[in-house]
Amino acid sequence: MAIDFKQIVVHKLNINGSVPSFSNKKVDLSEIKDSDVALDFFVKHIENVRNTSYTRRCQFKDVSKNSIVEDMVSLCGCTNESEEFDEKFLQMSKKQTKRLANYMRSTSSTSDGSLVFIHYLNDGKDNIGILKMDPNDGIEIQDDFSIVVRKDMLPSPKEKLHKSAFIGIMEEYEENELHLYVLDKQQNSQEPSRFFMKKFLNVNELANDANLTTSVQNEMVRLAKKVLKIEQIPNFNQKIGQKLVEVDRFNIDEHLPPILRECLDEDKSDMDLVPAIDDLKREIRKDIPDAVFSFEPVKKKVKDLMFKSAGNRIQIMIDPGLEKGKDYDFRTEEGKFIFTVEEDLDMQQK
Repeated sequence: MAIDFKQIVVHKLNINGSVPSFSNKKVDLSEIKDSDVALDFFVKHIENVRNTSYTRRCQFKDVSKNSIVEDMVSLCGCTNESEEFDEKFLQMSKKQTKRLANYMRSTSSTSDGSLVFIHYLNDGKDNIGILKMDPNDGIEIQDDFSIVVRKDMLPSPKEKLHKSAFIGIMEEYEENELHLYVLDKQQNSQEPSRFFMKKFLNVNELANDANLTTSVQNEMVRLAKKVLKIEQIPNFNQKIGQKLVEVDRFNIDEHLPPILRECLDEDKSDMDLVPAIDDLKREIRKDIPDAVFSFEPVKKKVKDLMFKSAGNRIQIMIDPGLEKGKDYDFRTEEGKFIFTVEEDLDMQQK
């Protein structure tokens, strides 16, 4: 990754205070001692984020009124080596730091830190990087072997960041195109899920086989609850899971209707399924606007078939690749749920 740094601005979120701690100027790269080491520090963080499997290819939502899109388009209208660009870059960084800090204060998050804004060229194209860096305390051993505590140090490249965005500067952001890369990984169970991605950046992930596999399964469960009797839903979920792991390419229009009809009551077996499937597609596109409905299922994303008793006191999980009626079976009979497993599967207590 060929990265050419143009400027860096750093602000502190200061979420325990009333306002962030703002810098009023960009970092003077020429005045940094060992500047090559400092710039390599940021290069490694950018490369680490881009290489992690948690980083997502995204597009901005609500492009006509998205705060960050507005700032990026404004920057695009300036020559990137001009005083006007520098001033707009500084003001943009303050505005977006304040937005993120305000949002974080309205949640249970206590994850303070610095927000680093980087203007850089990647293969000749202008980009803005936004990296949230949580503070660390460090220990330094002096030449005389005394110890000095360094407060609020930025995390080393060996420590993974949790919140970052890399945005291409464009004149216009069109729907269903790649606008930015986003990392939004929860650090703990108390942190609001994906607030950086969904609230601060206001983006959607672009379609890929992995998120289509997940979204299609979720929406098919909702569809089944609308058109099937409750006792038929486990059979439907089992057949869908098995189909997703069997086929190289899953096509909603080809594979869903016969499975759905097989699980319908006999008096509904000839019902028109088109409206229900069209509604399913609309729901998928709310989550993934550029979704397509023929894709290669990611096998590890196919959900296990799961049965739970009230209060989760008994749980049964079944690999979707197993075949009902051959490897295992289940039925309800005289008020009992009966689950059987073929002896060849060698069931053991764990």
